[in-house]
Amino acid sequence: KNDPTGALGDPIMTVEPMELFITDCAVDTSHSGEVLISSTGTGNLTIYKIELLGDENIFYFVPQNDLEFSPGISDSYPIAATLDSEAPAEAELRITSNDPNAHDVRVPVHAWPVGYTPPDTGGDSGP
Repeated sequence: KNDPTGALGDPIMTVEPMELFITDCAVDTSHSGEVLISSTGTGNLTIYKIELLGDENIFYFVPQNDLEFSPGISDSYPIAATLDSEAPAEAELRITSNDPNAHDVRVPVHAWPVGYTPPDTGGDSGP
């Protein structure tokens, strides 16, 4: 069996939260949230790219490339949203890394106006 992990062990990326909500956004005012990325494995984590896929007129994020995280290292990445109307907006943070179990992670990002309540989608909330 091929062992691609090498002497250092496995890189493991932990992302928190796995879904980001930027709430109570006043129109034409910047509001922000952040995503924390941590290297929780025993090998060095390489993050190839962090990018935000969404409306660039609403969401602001500084793309990141080729980051090296030693085990135990973490860093946070802010995402700003400026709504241009009372309508909610959505984007997606995409993180690609050398973690074999999380090489392409997508974090939904929601920007909600003041007083916004998401519609009940009728999804199953449990047993």
